[in-house]
Amino acid sequence: MGFTQLASGDIGIIYGVHDDGRLLFYKDEWRDGSNAANGSTGWSRNTGHQVGQHFEGARLLTGSGDGTLYMVHQDGRLLFYKDESRDGSNAANGSTGWSRNTGHQIGQHFEAIKQIVGGGDGILYAVHQDGRLLFFKDEFQDGSNAPDGSTGWSKGSGNQVGQGWA
Repeated sequence: MGFTQLASGDIGIIYGVHDDGRLLFYKDEWRDGSNAANGSTGWSRNTGHQVGQHFEGARLLTGSGDGTLYMVHQDGRLLFYKDESRDGSNAANGSTGWSRNTGHQIGQHFEAIKQIVGGGDGILYAVHQDGRLLFFKDEFQDGSNAPDGSTGWSKGSGNQVGQGWA
C-alpha cells in the first residue's frame, strides 16, 4: 500500500493520492534539506492529514501553482481542484477548504495522455502516447470551464509544441 500519484502544490506543499483513494497533504516548512530523516522535524503540523477522498480513479495528477491541481481520470476526463486553505486543515472528506468548483470536469479525451505536468499560471504540458508534446492553458483557472473543454481554454490549447517525448 502506498501512493499512486504525487503532485506539487507549490511553496513546499506535496499532495499524495493513496492507493485507497485518500488525498493527503504534506508541507515542508524548512525547504532546505535539514528536516529529520524520519520526518519528525521540518514539516507543518498538518502534514499527513487527509484533505480529500475518492481519488482512486486518478491516473495522472499535477499541480499548477497556487493550490491548483489537475487530475486526469482513468476514463479520460480532466478534473479541476483548488485548495483554498493550503495548510492541511481541509475536512478529510473534502467538504471544506476547497474552491467552489473543485472536482468539476473541465476537459475530456485525455485517455491517450501518458504524462502531464503543470507549467504554472494554468499552463499544462501533456505527453501523448505517440510522443507529441501538447500545450494547454486554462484561462479561467477556477473550474468553470465547460465539461467538454469548449470554453475556458486559450486559443493555442491542444497544439503540438514538441515531438519525440515518447
